[in-house]
Amino acid sequence: MRTVREFASATQALLADAGDDWNHVEAGLGELMREWVRRPDLLTLGVPREGNHVRESQYLYYDGELAITISHQGRGVTIPAHDHGVWEAVAVYRGRITHTRYRGAGEVADASADAALEILEERVMGAGDTILVAPPDDIHSFTALSEDTYHLAVVGGRYSPVRRYFQPDDHSYIYRAETSWRRR
Repeated sequence: MRTVREFASATQALLADAGDDWNHVEAGLGELMREWVRRPDLLTLGVPREGNHVRESQYLYYDGELAITISHQGRGVTIPAHDHGVWEAVAVYRGRITHTRYRGAGEVADASADAALEILEERVMGAGDTILVAPPDDIHSFTALSEDTYHLAVVGGRYSPVRRYFQPDDHSYIYRAETSWRRR
């Protein structure tokens, strides 16, 4: 099994090789993450971090350009539709989630403007399943289907400090300042 450093290095090499080919990034990260989620000790490798929507989260790796986290999400907890401003790959470590990926109505400067979302994909993901969300289609939401749900996230850069949280039924969104990346 790869160490944390080996996984981060392999991810960085994949990104350098893939350039702007997101299909290559998604396939390569999927392969790396499926391998890595077979590690039985992932929950013991990290350092605590403040998660935005979860009660337990850990950094496994962070260097300012790449972040790797693992988070616990309780059954029925929904991460609302939101964007990141950067790409994020998600793999289920344990449990199951329903994941929805959206396409937005483009950059909307005014939160009162129509922010209709189109569902690009909706699926149930189990242990080892992966998905990549990347701008401009980096809007997604997911709900844990079991109490023991943990997901691994690989993020290319820093999350935008202000993100949009969507209300798909109302075709609207709100801005929300994220705090988990700030030093306290």
